[in-house]
Amino acid sequence: MKSQKNKKKGFTLIELLVVIAIIALLLSILLPALKKVKEQAKAIICKNNGKQQYLAMKMYLTDNNSVFPLSYKYLVNAVDPATVIPGDPTSGSYYPEVANRNCQWHNREMNPERNPKMAGALWPYLETLKMSMCPTFAGFATNSTHMNDGVDYHPQYSYSKNNFLGTKFQSGNVLGVMKETEVYQPSKVLLFAEETIWLIYETDLPQTPFTAYARYTLNDTNFMARHRGDSNDFGDTIATYHLTSPSKPNEGMGNTIFVDGHVEYSDPWDTEEVGGTEFRRSFLLSFPKRFDKNGGMPYRTN
Repeated sequence: MKSQKNKKKGFTLIELLVVIAIIALLLSILLPALKKVKEQAKAIICKNNGKQQYLAMKMYLTDNNSVFPLSYKYLVNAVDPATVIPGDPTSGSYYPEVANRNCQWHNREMNPERNPKMAGALWPYLETLKMSMCPTFAGFATNSTHMNDGVDYHPQYSYSKNNFLGTKFQSGNVLGVMKETEVYQPSKVLLFAEETIWLIYETDLPQTPFTAYARYTLNDTNFMARHRGDSNDFGDTIATYHLTSPSKPNEGMGNTIFVDGHVEYSDPWDTEEVGGTEFRRSFLLSFPKRFDKNGGMPYRTN
């Protein structure tokens, strides 16, 4: 007669199914929480990278008599001297043409780590493009409709610098400034912005590139916003890929780094009425001589 003590009792099918069900239930509870923690970690990295960008700019300004670098050359030096329109950065007519600007953001040949001659003004203070890239950006970047098929996809940066800092270039009634000390209300003027990488359309206009709220997408490192009433176009726009989902890419916000150094999310759809005219956030935050006075425009021209 065999001893019953030597028999090993295994799990029954019902017991295994119960265990599997419990594990599935726990995963359904934990995964959303883990995803949220992961997104929060990315957000912290993004804001920290923005702060590092600011600190690098602050060191540059200290070494250069508070004069801002040209936006096209602050991170990646993509300005071709042979194509620059004759003039002086301190004059209102100065506006450089840029070599290789199309889809520069995903062209690894523009990375100074790979191609040292492309090093921009802040490169000695950063020495890596990692501080110029938000982790959240890469996940949404593949949705961009403005990637050059002739350029391999290797995201390099996600921030652009305010065009009106570092040149006297004039757009309509808006005049840029050369120095940090010339900026009115530094806490309300953006220094860097995450720029949209796809067209964002006005809801009440036909959806064509010429009626898009964001007609231009991230290419170079220059951020120049305009407003809806501008006869030229709508210009660059703050990104919308934070605090949203891939299915609602236009409903989020973008990181903005201000001249005073603070970093915050800005909603490009937010509006503010000044002097009876409604302006969008990307436009309002761009102008270095901005002021808030009832009955006046949102910027000074002198």
